[in-house]
Amino acid sequence: MVSDFVATVRGEQPDPIDVDRAIDMTLPGLVSQRSIHEDGRWMAVPDSRD
Repeated sequence: MVSDFVATVRGEQPDPIDVDRAIDMTLPGLVSQRSIHEDGRWMAVPDSRD
């Protein structure tokens, strides 16, 4: 993983995960954490592309 990161930073290979995919993987966890703090209230996960 580290060598892939370094190669990407050096411009030797493309990013394996683009911004949209990174946000798709991050938002559910953030919304889940907020839901937990609000006693498990149902919350929709927003679409970052809107």
